[in-house]
Amino acid sequence: MRRLLPTVVVPLLALALLAPTAPAHAAAVTNKDLPTAKQIAKVYPKLRGEERHVEGGAEVAFPTDCDTETSLKGASGRVVAVSAEDMSVGVAAQVVEMKRVKQAKKVVRGFRALARCRASIDGEVSFRIKRIKTPKLGQERAALTMSTQAEGMTIAADFHVFRKKKRLVIVTSMHLDSAAQHAKSFKMAKVAYRRGI
Repeated sequence: MRRLLPTVVVPLLALALLAPTAPAHAAAVTNKDLPTAKQIAKVYPKLRGEERHVEGGAEVAFPTDCDTETSLKGASGRVVAVSAEDMSVGVAAQVVEMKRVKQAKKVVRGFRALARCRASIDGEVSFRIKRIKTPKLGQERAALTMSTQAEGMTIAADFHVFRKKKRLVIVTSMHLDSAAQHAKSFKMAKVAYRRGI
């Protein structure tokens, strides 16, 4: 198992770990299932005009407890990420069709377990964790926010996870030098779910 920090707390800085290329035969999830640049900029105006990165993303990294994570490979998936030039705000949305419902449930269960933690420690870095509201969409859902101080900066990230049958939608909104903007991440989660499910 890997430590939680690299891929769960700062997903936009570790996109390669979150989004390995999907197998060629896994074509169920397409770019049409991802939020558009216009939709993202409507929620986060600072991201207007920023480059939209889209990659294959059939592998899902998810927490197993307060401090560690693992991953599962789905049948197909895509991930989109957009960040401000100064990295002060960023959004990532991943849509994955898992091979079995059981796998999709396991991912949601992992995020729910993390949401119950008050803190997570990775080496000398400690993260505060708390549950946040998420849209009542899908058959299962989980949401949490994580924040820490690092090199004099505040790093805050909101996570919204939804499941419907075998499909997962995972939305991450990250902010540097500011508190997470829960209202905006809530809106972004709704947009991503409606595109991906």
